[in-house]
Amino acid sequence: MVGAIHPNLIVVADDEAANDKVQQSLMQMTAEAAGVGAISKIRENANAITKAAGILGVIVVGGLIPTYIKLAFSSELKLWSVSVQGIFDSILPNLLPLGFVFLLYYLLKKKNMNVIALIITIIV
Repeated sequence: MVGAIHPNLIVVADDEAANDKVQQSLMQMTAEAAGVGAISKIRENANAITKAAGILGVIVVGGLIPTYIKLAFSSELKLWSVSVQGIFDSILPNLLPLGFVFLLYYLLKKKNMNVIALIITIIV
């Protein structure tokens, strides 16, 4: 049984392999090459990994928007005897919460609105 304790250390729980010098040297070469290679690969791909993590975070937060923001037109608001909310839902479900989040982003980034003032405005 082989278990990794540290990236450059392999523990062998087999007496036969532990006492065999050939197996010991093969395991040592393999462990050193894998450890050094892994670190260099991570360094080479650090920017791509960081960008991918950021994209994943945005996707997850975007998926949570309709869970935490409930925003809809009144069911009594009709346009040609069709519910306005039904029209929006047929185009893209949860379009109003998404639009609300983009409005908040616009106010924060483009209009430089204070976060505290924005929160108070939302609550009121």
